[in-house]
Amino acid sequence: MTPLYIDECFGWLHEARGGRGVILCPAMGVEELCLHRFVRQLATQLADAGLPTLRIDYHGTGDSAGNDLDPDRVARWLGSLRNAVAWMRRETGVTEIALVGFRVGALLAARAAAELGDVSRLALLAAPASGKFYLREMRALSVFVAQAAPHVSVMRVSRPEVDIDIGGFPVTHETAAALTQLELSNLPAVPAPHVLLLNVPDAPGDKRVAAHLRAQGCDVETATLPGYNELQWNSSLAELPPGAFDSLVDWLGRELPPATGHAPAKRVATLQRHPWRETPVRFGPDQSLFGVYCEPVEAKPSRVLLFLNHGSNHHIGWGRGFVRLARRFAADGMASLRIDIAGLGDSPAPAGVPENQLYRDDSRRDVLAALDWLERAGHPAVTVLGHCAGAHLAFHSAQIDPRIVDVILVNLPRFHWRPGDSLAALMRKGFRSSDWYFVQVREKDLWHRVLRGQVDFRAILRFVAGRMQRKLSSNTRDLLTSVLPVAPEVQQVRTGFRVLSQRGTRVCMIYSAEDGGLDEIAEHAGWHARRLRRLPGFSFRILDDADHNITAEHAFEAYAQLLEEHLRADASATDAAAASPRTSLHGIGIAGIG
Repeated sequence: MTPLYIDECFGWLHEARGGRGVILCPAMGVEELCLHRFVRQLATQLADAGLPTLRIDYHGTGDSAGNDLDPDRVARWLGSLRNAVAWMRRETGVTEIALVGFRVGALLAARAAAELGDVSRLALLAAPASGKFYLREMRALSVFVAQAAPHVSVMRVSRPEVDIDIGGFPVTHETAAALTQLELSNLPAVPAPHVLLLNVPDAPGDKRVAAHLRAQGCDVETATLPGYNELQWNSSLAELPPGAFDSLVDWLGRELPPATGHAPAKRVATLQRHPWRETPVRFGPDQSLFGVYCEPVEAKPSRVLLFLNHGSNHHIGWGRGFVRLARRFAADGMASLRIDIAGLGDSPAPAGVPENQLYRDDSRRDVLAALDWLERAGHPAVTVLGHCAGAHLAFHSAQIDPRIVDVILVNLPRFHWRPGDSLAALMRKGFRSSDWYFVQVREKDLWHRVLRGQVDFRAILRFVAGRMQRKLSSNTRDLLTSVLPVAPEVQQVRTGFRVLSQRGTRVCMIYSAEDGGLDEIAEHAGWHARRLRRLPGFSFRILDDADHNITAEHAFEAYAQLLEEHLRADASATDAAAASPRTSLHGIGIAGIG
């Protein structure tokens, strides 16, 4: 697969020699984060079946230029699809085009197909019947998530131009109004001769849509997308069963026109919008790992930042936060590389290794491969930023490679991942720090929810009791260190921080004020890391009014400013560290560390 840009939009071409090209029109926001790797897998499956396939990020989404607050979003998204169709015909020589739309992307695909008039096949996956219905679903989801899982995403909308915000992906009032004009049962023209409606299991879809399309003369088939109900809004837990897309691939491959023998497509290698420039890069021993390098246009970078995956989200980050930070830092003279480790995002897992696996020791090799690429690009000293599972990876990677001169650990939930630990169990518990529960126990609303059976209070009590026991044990160890032995895992973590400090590697730990990871650091280093505070180069910061993912705009802005302050303060120290001789630790056994 080949990364490229079409105008200002990022895309992937999965090359094949068939005469029918497929363009995948993604979902939006959190839904796109959950579906991203499945869309990549579908594109690979289609290419293997002889169908050249293009994945595209609409303008203002993913790695494309623009943002959600720009004007004319729906018009620009439709323009992105029209440009993609024109590019596919021109640069690959296909004689037919098929569009495949996911969720709101199905509405956009259907409208674009109706306007173009030359799309041969149109597949709509879990499509809402209209933009109005889609917005109702999103508003209901925002309320549900805010009530049922406030530890994950603060959904408060604090900007007057924003209608709804799900997981840091805002929809403005203007965009919402434009979306209401999209309706599958009221298309302006025939979208395609052949249409496939892949509906959600146990939800047959709006029969008016199929009836309308048939009345227009379309050959309409309907089916269900197996396993769709099991997809989570959290990308770390999202799963689809093997073969979920088999019927879709079969349908798209029917009556396949012959290959045209056209020359390979042209690749536009960079995207530049003052003051930043971005270039997709491949790295690693077999060049299978992917990242996006962002650099300032007018000056040599003062330093470089390496973004590791935020949980299972691909390299754009939660709420597209890594893209926003990278371009913001470029304006301040800093370069960055946001990567996907193997098995996440756009970096496929090695043969025989399952995808979407976090907390894998051998992921550290991927970090070292990224450091190799950055060193060849002229960056011998690197700041690494990891959020959640990425913080775990950053902490352990920093201990084995001295090119990491600064490491920023954000809401680190676990220092150790043991065989048999369950990511699903950890994430589905969704508990905040124990201090948060002691505050909430005084709130009437909590007791009303307990009485209605909406809160598993006994589970919370067990959780808090366990946390308090470990916190008290940690406090006792602080007082009686000379008497009580320190647990090996605790000692290992403390030693890791001391090694980094002695080597001159700076460590900045950032936690949201109510994050459950605060109990983890308390267990290993005292409350708010007091046992580490005197280490040279160590700092500890608390973000008030922020959730685990730092979702709300006011929290993200405070977070970005905190990062800028840290990076600017350490710039001179980084330059000094880069000039000093260092010993590479590439030769050690990575899998056994940590």
